[in-house]
Amino acid sequence: MKRRDFLATTAVGLASLGRALPASPDRPNLLFIMTDQQRHDALSIAGNPVLKTPNLDQLAREGAWFERAYTQCAVCAPARATILTGRTVAHHGVRSNGLAHVEEDSGVCPMKTFDELLTDRGYRCEYHGKWHMPIHRTACYRQFGVERKPKGRYRLRHFINYRAQLDRDVPRREPRQGEQMSEYGRPYTVDPMDRWFGLPSGQDARKSKRRQPDYHGRLEIPADHSMTAYQGRCTVEALQRAARQSAPFSITASINFPHSPILPTAPYYGMYPPEEITPPASISDPMTNSPYRRANGRTQMPEYADPDKIRYMISNYYGLVREIDDWVGRILEELDRLGLRENTLVIFTSDHGEMLGAHGMREKNVFYEESARIPLILRFPERIRGGTCVAEPVSNLDLFATIMDYLGAGRVASDGESLRDTIEGRSTRPGYIVTEWNYHGPREPNYMVTDGRWKLLTCYSPESSIVNALYDLQEDPHEMTNLLGRNPEREQYRDQGERMKGLLVAWLERIGHAEHAVGVAKRPVINPNILLPGLTEIGVVCGDPVAERGVAFERESSVTRNEPVEAGGRGGWRTVRRKPGNRFRYVYFTVDYADFESGAKPHCRVSLDYFDEGYTEVTIVYDSSDATVKVVPRAPGAWKPGVRFTVGDSKTWKRATFEIHDARFAHRQNGRDIRVQVQGDRELTFGGLTIEAIAPPPGGPGAPE
Repeated sequence: MKRRDFLATTAVGLASLGRALPASPDRPNLLFIMTDQQRHDALSIAGNPVLKTPNLDQLAREGAWFERAYTQCAVCAPARATILTGRTVAHHGVRSNGLAHVEEDSGVCPMKTFDELLTDRGYRCEYHGKWHMPIHRTACYRQFGVERKPKGRYRLRHFINYRAQLDRDVPRREPRQGEQMSEYGRPYTVDPMDRWFGLPSGQDARKSKRRQPDYHGRLEIPADHSMTAYQGRCTVEALQRAARQSAPFSITASINFPHSPILPTAPYYGMYPPEEITPPASISDPMTNSPYRRANGRTQMPEYADPDKIRYMISNYYGLVREIDDWVGRILEELDRLGLRENTLVIFTSDHGEMLGAHGMREKNVFYEESARIPLILRFPERIRGGTCVAEPVSNLDLFATIMDYLGAGRVASDGESLRDTIEGRSTRPGYIVTEWNYHGPREPNYMVTDGRWKLLTCYSPESSIVNALYDLQEDPHEMTNLLGRNPEREQYRDQGERMKGLLVAWLERIGHAEHAVGVAKRPVINPNILLPGLTEIGVVCGDPVAERGVAFERESSVTRNEPVEAGGRGGWRTVRRKPGNRFRYVYFTVDYADFESGAKPHCRVSLDYFDEGYTEVTIVYDSSDATVKVVPRAPGAWKPGVRFTVGDSKTWKRATFEIHDARFAHRQNGRDIRVQVQGDRELTFGGLTIEAIAPPPGGPGAPE
């Protein structure tokens, strides 16, 4: 739909509306536009040489654009909770996407959002689009229907209405040649990036066992029936309602994209041809000295490290962003038309970024710039000088305080601080920001601290075996050279790493995270637990604390929660089923030492220490290179049985050992290499796992002649 056509249609019924009712300048309005998973450089004003975002560029020229804005957490629900409450992840408690679906009595997110506080001050608040927060924080919103389900889960009326509209206006049809069925129940034309490319047409994403995290191609529905178009229209209608009222308003447009599925409609599909797109500079990064070698499915999804395929994803991602830009233009034109521009603070941002093939990854969850940096633009005529560009690092943790400041709502307790002084050039900010994530354990960095040039990634646990990372963003903007870790010249960067660690500790103390401040302070910036090449035995001791030496232990999974225990005079861990009816419990181990990975040591002796109690059936399987093993459809590897045994009841520690000669250890089973399967009524107590390189069998492959 062209802009002039859109304005013509929305003008119907507005003849009697005229301009907005007079608003008091001391009670400004708020228009908050938030996308999902839009990275910082998905704007042409940010220097993107391909993507064009004229409306967002214009918004930036009319207000303040932040060159180095970061998310407080590069995950949807935690980031959104921070934006709305002004609290850190540790304080608001939404520590994962799953915690967006909890009841009010859970204790998660007990503090009010900025819209709840504005409602208390007489504001009229509406919210349209993706929520992804605990539902008990929505009581302040008008037009916010919700269909509640057990255990805190819910469906938003917004999406129910969209699907109903789609069913009414876009008839369903069967996929044609080259098409598959999308999660919308409508066909999409498949791109080479998609795992269904070249397969028989008519597969249904909702039913097939061939699962994939994203979908790539052209969604076969008209552009004016896309979800972005629907959410844009809802926002325009909200502005029209607000214009009829005398009360000030806060309206949020929470647009679902460019988050997956990566399925733009025409004309946005192909608007930026794949052949004109340059793959990320870091797409082939081996990451041998990175804490994220196994993150985001790098080992199971090689398509995201394929330069030819990733061009299609980037092309479609840019198409989704361009559609958003068009709708931002329409929303802002309607704001002008209604006479609301001068007294409305407009904020545009995203919850987090998207890797788009950088370092061979997809999605977010990591502290790399592509994931952690976000777009941020503020416009407020007469209050924010047009053309303002802020270069120092800021965080979306500060948006809550900024909103309350500009709207004259007074100082409200939060963990951030208003950006107003920064915008007006009189900032006393410390000059660095902190991003947080992964409170489940010390398997990956929990904190990132950056001052704009130097960037440290570290963990709160002194015992963790992860590689600390220090990057010089000025000399290494693609973060391919970790100056710490296994870098032979790491000693010359120790002082710089310690300086950044000191900033992080100071922030943790100021925010009130004293326990983690102590842990970070104790953790050496050059980790002594890093293993040098040449070892012939690796393993993990599952005590308290866990000691990982080349093998990582997964403390919990979707069906099992492991917990530390004492048994037979020593520490161990015990499986705990999440549901009473679960037949199996699983313990997962991952090889985290390059000399044993990807088939480098096919001949191994694997040993599991366990406490002999309970008459439990145990099976240990491993990632094998054996071509005869059945392949799981959603992953390129498969489990092969190594040993099966029955736990007795001698009340002593024992060891189960088996030899394998086809070890792959390529992390192909959702990032794991060894699985211990427990079957029976009793739980298994285990004390660790070792993997020892052995000679090949006589006459076998690899045996000396």
